[in-house]
Amino acid sequence: MRRPAAVRFVGNGQGENGKSDPNFTLGRVYPAYFLEYSRGRRSALHVSCDGGTVFCGAPLERFEVILDLDGALTTPEAVVRCVKPARGSLTPGRMYRALGYERGRDGSPVYLVEDDSGRSQFYPAQCFEILVDHQSVLAVGSGIEIYAYERLFCRRRRQCG
Repeated sequence: MRRPAAVRFVGNGQGENGKSDPNFTLGRVYPAYFLEYSRGRRSALHVSCDGGTVFCGAPLERFEVILDLDGALTTPEAVVRCVKPARGSLTPGRMYRALGYERGRDGSPVYLVEDDSGRSQFYPAQCFEILVDHQSVLAVGSGIEIYAYERLFCRRRRQCG
């Protein structure tokens, strides 16, 4: 698993007492785990916040990247095609960008994919055919594992239909 990047909260210029977001302190450095898609742009940061939990979807423009030794915020992508109908926002036969994988609670791989909504969601690997993965992003065991997100934060998994 990759080490998180270090990002400094620089805020958005609003708020009281130098605090522009109730989850972050202006000038403080936080661990950041990866960037996912939001509205079709890879700009939603997963970052630990003041409460110690991971805040999902913090706008990248509110942070300054200090250090990213393992490339957590600059990871390559794979291209996959949906081969099975899936609950959620996937269309069979359509191609999608995949950011990495993790192991579900049952140990089977799930892929983090930008779906039809323009956001990133985890979907079972068996819903996809890998078309392009030159840097082995989705190679279970050696690819890009997304920090055990489902096991830590209980995000609902999508199911193939």
